[in-house]
Amino acid sequence: MNINDVEDEIYGFCNLFFKDIDPIVEDGIALINDNGLVQPKENYRVLIEYLSTTLNHFKNLDYSVIDETLKKLHRDVLYLDKVYTIKKEQASNIEHIFKHKFLNKSPLFISLSANILKLKNTNNLSDEEKLSYKKLMREFQELEKIYYEVFQKIFVEDRTYFLNALLVILNTKTFYLDKLLWKQVCTSETIMKTLKGVSKTNKCINSKLYLGHRLNIIIPYSKDYKYLQKCLKVYK
Repeated sequence: MNINDVEDEIYGFCNLFFKDIDPIVEDGIALINDNGLVQPKENYRVLIEYLSTTLNHFKNLDYSVIDETLKKLHRDVLYLDKVYTIKKEQASNIEHIFKHKFLNKSPLFISLSANILKLKNTNNLSDEEKLSYKKLMREFQELEKIYYEVFQKIFVEDRTYFLNALLVILNTKTFYLDKLLWKQVCTSETIMKTLKGVSKTNKCINSKLYLGHRLNIIIPYSKDYKYLQKCLKVYK
């Protein structure tokens, strides 16, 4: 058995497993690099629910501020968050993926399993067939152990790359969603009138100011209060 062949087979499986998010990652990273976009260190993903609620609230007050660019960016963020959540769950149980997905597609293990099953289902095995069955079982178990060690290493590397890349793209787009939302809101006289007093300078406000305002008017230590506190920490 050539270890390079084992690795090639596993890399091929991983390419198929992450095939659905590969173009999303490639396009997202290219967008960031080609446009020199800011990649914030803070976890902007925590803001997604807050930003969605805030956007819908302001849309009801003045629909005109929610332009196509903002709507598209919001859709992108929600989509990326969904993709990340689903793929993280799909890729979480490595042992299950190895045994129930990889082994079922590996030509070597398919062949071994077929031969083992054939002998297992044979009545009145001869002594030679019994020895052959035990030999095949040992070979299967030994190969499974070797393959799993290599599989685990390669799969974890690929999983880490793709999930981290998705987070970078999601975090970056959420950062710009936050900026663009407030840029648009500050153009609306209708909305700004409802926010009078949020900013002492009466200038354009942002999430940090708005979150502070919201925390002052909702029930302390409620579920919403704790969540908005968590959001506010992003700006500190």
